[in-house]
Amino acid sequence: MQDKISGAQDGADVTRRIFGNDLIRNKIAAAFDDPAAFAKFQQQMEAESTFAQTRNQVLKGSQTARRLAGQADAAQPLADAGRQLLSGNVGSAITSGVKGVANYLMQPSQAQSTALGNLLFKPGQAGTEQLQ
Repeated sequence: MQDKISGAQDGADVTRRIFGNDLIRNKIAAAFDDPAAFAKFQQQMEAESTFAQTRNQVLKGSQTARRLAGQADAAQPLADAGRQLLSGNVGSAITSGVKGVANYLMQPSQAQSTALGNLLFKPGQAGTEQLQ
């Protein structure tokens, strides 16, 4: 098990490597004298797996989803600007258009998003070091 853990790629869900199928789970269960102790270990592995999945979802995220969200943030004020322009309200149309462009330009970069995710999911100093 130590070799599998040590050989895992950084950020990988190690619980899948050491607890990811029935054969491995059965081998580990055989090493426990007490079924209750194995059940507790299994609960811990499942909790770690859930944590790893959550971390991967938050930190890795879809680049497409991020871009679509940015486009949607920019598109709504631009759509409002178009409607306001058609109704003859030029001043409001300009204001909405500027808001749309500002929303698009204010989207955090991938590096900023990663740093914020690290701050949220790495305890103490390890998280804050990512922001420097």
